[in-house]
Order: sequence, then C-alpha cells, then structure tokens
Amino acid sequence: MRYIILIILAILVLALFSIDDNKISKKVKFIIILILVAIASFGYFYEAKQDKKFDSLNSKIQAFQQGKTLNCNGYEVNMTNFNFSYATHSFIFKKDAKKEFQNVIIKAKDCNLDNE
Repeated sequence: MRYIILIILAILVLALFSIDDNKISKKVKFIIILILVAIASFGYFYEAKQDKKFDSLNSKIQAFQQGKTLNCNGYEVNMTNFNFSYATHSFIFKKDAKKEFQNVIIKAKDCNLDNE
C-alpha cells in the first residue's frame, strides 16, 4: 500500500507539471505539491506503523496457537486456560479454567512473549 501511495503521488506531480503555467501559476503548483507530499508522507508513515503493529499482534497470536505462554497484565495466558477471539483480538477464559482466570478477558495487544 505504501508503494501505491508513492506511485499516485508521482502521477499527480507529473500531471500538475503538465498543466500550462498560464492556468495555474508556479507558486500555486508548488503549494499543491507540498500539500500532496505532506499527505503522502503521513499516509506512508501511518501505513508503516500499522504494519508494525499488525506484525507484532500476529506474532503473539501465532505463539499462543503454538502452545507458548504469553505474559499479559500479570496473567500467564496459554491454551490451557484461554481461548483466542478473532473478533475482538482478545484472550477469553475457558469455562473449565482455574478459578483465578474466571471472567478474565485480556486484549492481545497488552501481552508480551516470554522472549520479548
């Protein structure tokens, strides 16, 4: 997605430069280009940040599904006591879990792998 943003930006800049200077002055073109670059930069870095968050969350989910234990807000989350809910991206206690885990719901983003 980040590369698509850069390609679209390049196309818009080329299209802007192809417009005759009599219709749009160079100063206005420069301002429009600065605005486009600012928007594209924001989109590029936002997408990079979201990719990093997704990769982190995905690695936690994979570790949980492989039977590893996650540390989450003082709880040790594993497949013995918790199920993972894809809809809410959270770990929900199992009905047959230990009493200390009853009614506990933990967001996956609040968890850490043991090796982190």
